[in-house]
Amino acid sequence: MSAAIGLVLAFTQYRVAYAGLMRWHYLTGAFFGLFALTWGVQRMLSMEPWDWAGSENPGPSITPALTEAP
Repeated sequence: MSAAIGLVLAFTQYRVAYAGLMRWHYLTGAFFGLFALTWGVQRMLSMEPWDWAGSENPGPSITPALTEAP
């Protein structure tokens, strides 16, 4: 959540002419904020919220493939 708020602030402060170390702080903060936001969303989706990737009936070819030896 804080990464999203930081990115909104970075977007609103885009026209401010930062110089020196403040410019580097702005650029690295925007980059790592975007990285943190996408990483957090990816981690949330990997937990399969609302059972969006699973199903009750996996199909006829999946069950034998998981239970039989090659």
